[in-house]
Amino acid sequence: MISSNRTHRKIRAASADGAYDPRLCHDELRRKKISALIPPRKGAGYWPGDYADRNRAVANQRMTGSNARWKWTTDYNRRPQRYSDLAITTVLVIKRVFRLTLRAAQGFIDSIFSLMNVPLRCPDYSCVSRRAKSVNISFKTPTRGEIAHLVIDSTGLKVFGEGEWKVKKHGQERRRIWRKLHLAVDSKTHEIICADLSLNNVTDSEAFPGLIRQTFLPERERDSCLVSMQSAIVLLRISD
Repeated sequence: MISSNRTHRKIRAASADGAYDPRLCHDELRRKKISALIPPRKGAGYWPGDYADRNRAVANQRMTGSNARWKWTTDYNRRPQRYSDLAITTVLVIKRVFRLTLRAAQGFIDSIFSLMNVPLRCPDYSCVSRRAKSVNISFKTPTRGEIAHLVIDSTGLKVFGEGEWKVKKHGQERRRIWRKLHLAVDSKTHEIICADLSLNNVTDSEAFPGLIRQTFLPERERDSCLVSMQSAIVLLRISD
């Protein structure tokens, strides 16, 4: 389940792989007062300043010679139904994910079928409303409160190109186009707290600040900060 683009929940710690080791990522976490659980990159050097935890991880990596290991952790007696339970469930899921009304969800799905030239029609909104009681579907309600551990990583999405098996067997003949999806997930509830989509040439560390800025503090916690020029600049950066 993907939550809204921004969250008001406080985060205590965040973990990611070595691609997020650059100082840019650590500075963003320190600015938000989030504890960093990021293993150093291979051959990483020491940093001056208040980076004791990070430098300790570098020293431990050099002594052990390896990175830390991470654990991620139809009823026949009645009139036959035109639409299956799967069709009703699909409409309800799309309605919930995109926060639409039943009428809007019907129009949205019909427009997708039209763009794809698929000879299908979405169930009428009144039909979905009647049969919503009979389908077995459970929605995971958004959690509240503090996030103890935020896990961050990225994955590639192929937009255009040949299949992996064909490229491996016969080589690449056409240019392949990729996008990168950056995700931040609550390790306890597996809820996607924030997400961002970028070009394939954007590194994980470059996308990290924009991703972590989607998790900002509530207004009441902002008001408790000291009013100074430095703190005002930090709050403006987080609010961007």
